[in-house]
Amino acid sequence: MKTGILTFHHAKNYGAVLQTFALQTTLKEMGANPYIIDRYTVGKTIIHRIYHTFDPRLILHKLSWSVFDQFSKKYLMPKTKKYKTINSLKYFEQKEKLDACIVGSDQVWRMEFSAIGYNYFFDFIKDSNIRKISYAASFGKEKWKENESVTTHVKQLLKNFNSISVREKSGVKICSDIFDVNATHVIDPTLLLKREVYESIFLNDYPEKMNATLVTYVLGNPDAAKYCHKFSKECDLDYVDLYYVPHINKFFLAQKYGIKHYLHISVPEWLWQIKSAKYVVTNSFHATIFSILFGKQFIVVDHPSGGTSRIDSLLELLGLQDRFVTNISDISLELFQKKIDFDSVYSKIDVEKNQSILFLQNALFK
Repeated sequence: MKTGILTFHHAKNYGAVLQTFALQTTLKEMGANPYIIDRYTVGKTIIHRIYHTFDPRLILHKLSWSVFDQFSKKYLMPKTKKYKTINSLKYFEQKEKLDACIVGSDQVWRMEFSAIGYNYFFDFIKDSNIRKISYAASFGKEKWKENESVTTHVKQLLKNFNSISVREKSGVKICSDIFDVNATHVIDPTLLLKREVYESIFLNDYPEKMNATLVTYVLGNPDAAKYCHKFSKECDLDYVDLYYVPHINKFFLAQKYGIKHYLHISVPEWLWQIKSAKYVVTNSFHATIFSILFGKQFIVVDHPSGGTSRIDSLLELLGLQDRFVTNISDISLELFQKKIDFDSVYSKIDVEKNQSILFLQNALFK
């Protein structure tokens, strides 16, 4: 069964590319023939595209982003033809001849994050013989706040789906209360693969670390590096911060507080740093997931702007709510040393994984 996957595979983000890889790998293991739908946007005008090509301020960004492009070319294959505009999708069905299309995972249904709007609700697929499925799609927030016009249109599009699943329990409620459709709660695609899969594909060439290390990946919190650097010194830990430093004015801050990377590191190294850590501090959803998969003692710190409902949902599902702190200053060695019962956590993941796989099998093959 030739199956299209529409997701954030072009995002310059570790979680985005790894969840795409995980879903595609899972579908291959199930006997499907998955293709990533290569839909993305480019600059609206020639001047806009030239500006974003040659603006010297963006050169560092582009150099840094190349690690995601390299990952995509090597691991996110095969892909469909490129579709850069709405008009280019006019003959999508005839060109690709897909049996099913899956949207998700990630925050594909968070409208302000979407550069391609209703395409993530498959507005460009008219053939009713093509199965429309969502897998672990996320609204990115607990409540739907779009206007009546947007809500009505999305409701009409969701009514045409054959099977709907979402990543958070709040998404199940949104589907029911706002759009009058039933949705199944499933786990993120990255949890569908065992840690051994990631290790065998990405980490065979990486050595074991000899020293105990505190690894942090905290987004949007400038105090995190300062506090965690101090904490690591007090606890005699090596310190590695994985959040890249995009601006030259942060260079000295990075040197002072031990941030090691001024560009994005590769996706495999990002995984290796988490796997090799003794302790992990993060507010990233997927860094939390890989901390769990690799059996790390981790702490999740609240994001200053909120929006942690997806992490809350995951921690509640696995009985790990006590790993969440509101402020970076709440992190302590005592909390780290409160051992996580990973046997219990992995048992819960296995139950959720089996149910999620069953959802995909029924959605695709029944």
